[in-house]
Parts: sequence; C-alpha cells; structure tokens
Amino acid sequence: MNKWTREQRNQIILLAMGTVGVAALIWFGIISALQARLGAQADKMLVAQGNLNLIKAGISKEAQFKEEIELGKQDDGVNELRRLIQRYPRSNEALQARERLRKLGVSSTVRPGF
Repeated sequence: MNKWTREQRNQIILLAMGTVGVAALIWFGIISALQARLGAQADKMLVAQGNLNLIKAGISKEAQFKEEIELGKQDDGVNELRRLIQRYPRSNEALQARERLRKLGVSSTVRPGF
C-alpha cells in the first residue's frame, strides 16, 4: 500500500516544513520590507505631484498677473498676488509675489474682504 518507509515519509515532511519556513522568511524578511519601501516612495511621489501642481498653477497665474498689471488692471493684479500670498504664505510663488508687490511699491498685506 504505502511505498515510502517511515523514514522517507518523515524526511519528506521535514523537507516540506523547511521549504515553507524558508518561503515565509523570504516573504516576511525581504518582500515585506520592499513593499514598505515602495509605499514610502509612493507617498513621496504624491507629495512631489502636489508640489508640482502648485508650481504649475503659480506659473500659469504669474503670466496672468503680469498681463493684468501691465494692461492697467493693477488693482486686480495686486489683489490676486495678495490672495496668492494669503493662500500659500510659505511657497516660492508667495516670495515672488511679495517681491513683485514691493517693486510696485504696494503693501503685500491682505485687506479684509479680498
């Protein structure tokens, strides 16, 4: 009936248990660590994408602001620059907006109602 001896059967069972143990060590030791690193990289990419979108919006608005200021719509342009400073006070675009307002001789503080 049974072709394997008791010793052969025990060796096969030990080999199978060892294989499962090694596979578990590989999974938990290597693959899960790699997955954690990939997750961290994905989070960094999301942050970078958000910063990129912010910069793109600032760049597109900068051309609009310059046009409004140059076309005599200085008040609208100044108000937009002030709103940008209010929304994103620590961004590079806010620094540029403050510099532009300073060159125009206008205060960069936002008045209530804007």
